[in-house]
Amino acid sequence: MSNKTIFVTGGAGFIGLHVIPLLLEQGHRVRIFDNMSRGDRTRVNEFVASGNVDVVE
Repeated sequence: MSNKTIFVTGGAGFIGLHVIPLLLEQGHRVRIFDNMSRGDRTRVNEFVASGNVDVVE
């Protein structure tokens, strides 16, 4: 499978935090969309630091 940019809604939530590492392991870039109403930006900072994750709030 070719590497793609995957858009994950609710990326700072429970499911997003479990899906994102799997996508990164497969070599994909990830764009997270989350309004942070229930999530916390600090939860995704480690992924953002990898350089393969962008966050849209």
